[in-house]
Amino acid sequence: MVSISCHFGSDVSKIPFDMIERAISLLRSNNIKVEIMTTISRQNYRRVESICEEAYKLGASKLYLTNYIKEGAGQNNNSLELSPDEIKEFVDNLSFIRTKYPKDQLYIYRSGLFDSMYYLTKDTFRCYLPT
Repeated sequence: MVSISCHFGSDVSKIPFDMIERAISLLRSNNIKVEIMTTISRQNYRRVESICEEAYKLGASKLYLTNYIKEGAGQNNNSLELSPDEIKEFVDNLSFIRTKYPKDQLYIYRSGLFDSMYYLTKDTFRCYLPT
């Protein structure tokens, strides 16, 4: 399996979508499974249904969704980070959308960083698991 980043309408990546489509098509034509990794930001969190649909149409076996985190080059960009209310809306929508795709055709999963614990304790190391 090969993982490819594709952010579906978000400014997180500057890679042209047609280049991603060609890469996935080439992999799939050689019977190589593809996992699409997508960063969910304020620009695309309401498009989760169409993101899942596009991933399915592209032939992805898995779709991994993670939230935008202000790190590295994005450290000073507040405009893309989801609010707790936006995260709740996203997670609620995703729970419904997951029922539309059999797991053996498109396995949709998300990062644990959508958990409210991360947002309640911003100073907590992001891999922190409550005991």
